[in-house]
Amino acid sequence: MTPIKGMEILASYASRRYENKQDKFQNTYDTYEGGNFIMTYPTTKSRYEEWYQLIKNQFNAQVTYENTFNERHYFKGFLGFQTDEFKK
Repeated sequence: MTPIKGMEILASYASRRYENKQDKFQNTYDTYEGGNFIMTYPTTKSRYEEWYQLIKNQFNAQVTYENTFNERHYFKGFLGFQTDEFKK
């Protein structure tokens, strides 16, 4: 985008989303050694469930300006901005 002669504006946006879900179940089982019962492992049944998502938003903007005034004065400038947002 060039709103003024010698000026250029650039902008970008990106979004990334990551989701993770885990389900685990562990049943008990008996352990034997030499045909003889030793123990039950683990001692209790267990269940585990987890779900989460991570969202990353990123915005970048930059403005450059370049011009020569009265054929003697040269000016060149740059302005930039970046922001990151993380949501969990």
